[in-house]
Amino acid sequence: MSEKRASLAHRLYTGDVSYDFIGKKRRAYVLSAILVAICLLAIVVRGLNLSIDFTGGSEFTVPTQVTASTVDDHRNAVQDDSGLPDLGEVKVNTIGDNQVRIQVRALNAEEINQMTSFLADRAGLETQEVTNNLIGPYWGQQITQQGLIALVVFLALVALMIAIYFRNWKMSAAALIALMHDLVITVGVYAILQFTFTPATLIGVLTILG
Repeated sequence: MSEKRASLAHRLYTGDVSYDFIGKKRRAYVLSAILVAICLLAIVVRGLNLSIDFTGGSEFTVPTQVTASTVDDHRNAVQDDSGLPDLGEVKVNTIGDNQVRIQVRALNAEEINQMTSFLADRAGLETQEVTNNLIGPYWGQQITQQGLIALVVFLALVALMIAIYFRNWKMSAAALIALMHDLVITVGVYAILQFTFTPATLIGVLTILG
C-alpha cells in the first residue's frame, strides 16, 4: 500500500498523472456559482445565529451534572416554568460535564433574581452558586466594526501589493474575488448549519484572509 501511495505521489509530482483543471474550468465555475448562490441565499433567508456577544442578553451558569437530556430539560424548564414572560430565544449549552449555560434576553434586576432562584431551586443549589452576567451588545458591535475596518484595509493593501508586483490590476481583481468566494462560503456554512457566530468566529473568518 505504501509503495502504491509513493508511486502515485511520484507520478503526480512528475506530471505523469494530472487533472485538466483549465480544460474543465466551466465545471468549476458552475459548481462555484451554485455554492456561492446557496450560501448567499442561506445568509439572506436564514441569517446568522449570532451569539449573545452581538445581541446582548442575560447569561446564567448552573453547576450540575450533565446528561444526554440536560440541554432540553433546562430549555423547557426555563421556557415553561420560570414564570418570566417573553424570554426570547432561550439558548442552552453545556460547559464540560458539570456546568450548564443558559442565555436569554436582557433581564432587569428583579427578573435576574427570580431566574437565579428558579435555577438554583431546580438544581438543589444555593442561589449564590448560580452565576449570572448581563451582556450588552456593544462589545460585539465594536469587534464587528474593527473587523470590517481590518477587512477593508487588508483587501486594499493586498490588491495594491499584487497590482504592483504583477503590474496588472486583473491579478488583484482575481485575488480579491477568490478571497470573497472563500469568505461567502465560510459564512454561508454557518448560516446553513446555524452554528453560533461569535467574536471568535469573526476573528477566525478574518484569519482566512491570511
